[in-house]
Amino acid sequence: MTDTDLDLYETAYLCGGPRRVAMVALVALCEDGRARIDPARHRISAVRREPADPVEAAALEAIPETGRHLGYTVAVVAGSPAVEAIGESLRARGLVTRRGKAGILRGRSVRRGLIATEDGAGLRDGEGGLRRVAINGTPGIRDVELRTSFSLGEPVSAPARGPASVGALRALPIWSPGASGYDGGGGFSCDGGGGDGGGGAC
Repeated sequence: MTDTDLDLYETAYLCGGPRRVAMVALVALCEDGRARIDPARHRISAVRREPADPVEAAALEAIPETGRHLGYTVAVVAGSPAVEAIGESLRARGLVTRRGKAGILRGRSVRRGLIATEDGAGLRDGEGGLRRVAINGTPGIRDVELRTSFSLGEPVSAPARGPASVGALRALPIWSPGASGYDGGGGFSCDGGGGDGGGGAC
């Protein structure tokens, strides 16, 4: 197994977990104008509901007509069946553990290779920019305004659905000013930490 055997979302999952996959899909939607972010309100809105794959479909479905906080949207997309399917595929291939961490030796090796070649070598046609986002997280976003929007704070997890969820959402601090960003560009920690923001070296 090499890094060239992984598609864009598998690369994102291996390097940064479910939230990184969500970020890649949302960045793709924003870069080609299918979604836009209001920097002042930190809200994302759908412009054209034209998904190119199941993860983009989940991302667009997570954005209501009135828009939604970007951090909350990342959390919702990260927990979608489309993203979970990517994790299951990687688990079946022995690249991540049941908890989603790239803690298996084989997965660690592939992740090291991805990081080592993130400067553009071997990137697939049309995926260079998004591939860097998949590998590096927020720092890999080329557009300055878009990168800033994704680095202003950490999102909380999406609350459970149900009658109480609306009130719970209003009470939650969706944004934590001064935090390192949605995933901090760190990816998985292979020493027992994990998820975006862990940043541990493999």
